[in-house]
Amino acid sequence: MTRLAVAADPRFSVSRMEVDRAGPTYAVDTLRELRRLHGPCVQLFFIAGADVLASIATWREARSLGELAHFVFCSRPGYELGGSSLLGRERVTLLHVPVWEISSTVIRQRVSRVQSIRYLVPDPVVDYITERGLYRE
Repeated sequence: MTRLAVAADPRFSVSRMEVDRAGPTYAVDTLRELRRLHGPCVQLFFIAGADVLASIATWREARSLGELAHFVFCSRPGYELGGSSLLGRERVTLLHVPVWEISSTVIRQRVSRVQSIRYLVPDPVVDYITERGLYRE
């Protein structure tokens, strides 16, 4: 579904790196592999919600993360969008975005209740979910 969501925009690509990796997968391993594949001149961005910012200090080798990518944390209802000294201020962007109560859980719940998800996810993803009868009870 991620491939379908970004297919129309050539600026995006989808990697199966974490899916295909044997055993547990950690962000630090993925970022190191991306750095190895793309070299030191490519700028990597890790985009996540404020909920991730609240727990990132507990991640494996958390102190190394800021050296591997620039982190962008987006506002999310119920979570404080504050700075993280762990990653270094110059390696973090805090982004306030319009608050929509959309999450993968909300999408699955709407589908199971036979409510529309159109405009909440890209049309190819709506079609994929509908054609395969996903998330129906």
